[in-house]
Amino acid sequence: LAHVKQLVQKGERHKPSPDLMARLAQGDVTPELVLARGHLRARLGEDGPAIEDYLFARDRGKTDEASTQAIDRHEIDALLDQVNQFIDEEPARAANLLRGILAERPGYAKAHYFLGLSLLSCGEKPTALAELRTAAKLGYVVPELDALEYDLELANLELLREKNPRMLLVKLPQFLARWSSSARGYELLALALRSAGNRQSALEAYRKARTFGQISRDTDR
Repeated sequence: LAHVKQLVQKGERHKPSPDLMARLAQGDVTPELVLARGHLRARLGEDGPAIEDYLFARDRGKTDEASTQAIDRHEIDALLDQVNQFIDEEPARAANLLRGILAERPGYAKAHYFLGLSLLSCGEKPTALAELRTAAKLGYVVPELDALEYDLELANLELLREKNPRMLLVKLPQFLARWSSSARGYELLALALRSAGNRQSALEAYRKARTFGQISRDTDR
């Protein structure tokens, strides 16, 4: 990640407390003990202090696989936090940096999430959705996912209405099963049913559309 880290300012590391430094100078604390304390803190969920201990021990020649992986995650997260600061203003730049991180750390959920947000800011909704879905599958909480999926599914239905309106009667039940309070979804259903000559069912769908929100003029006619 060296070439990526050169492009953004790296976050500051945790620094050992003066008390710990004094005890080390007196011979009361060894890197081995600090490393062991770091593992204990990590098990207790004290991530910040654990990283402090891991860095302290590593700088004095004591490390192991668990501490190395924890430090690596900490440094990547610090890097991602730096990239996140300019996602809104420079999304294309952020996306390139995030792709570089993922090239070296594939499957890093937070990086997929930020890449999805960057692509979303670039207007690349389908690609952004793929990245956000990947982040969610890897266990990352993605609050934007449902709204983005709704927008894209609805856009596909609008396109289908223009190209093959009969298929709306096939696709809309699946859409409405997930987004059951979508005014536009019921509005499209009303239009499709009316086109198919089923005026009574169209009227029922129209009423539901009115229940959930405003409808457009083409339904009112």
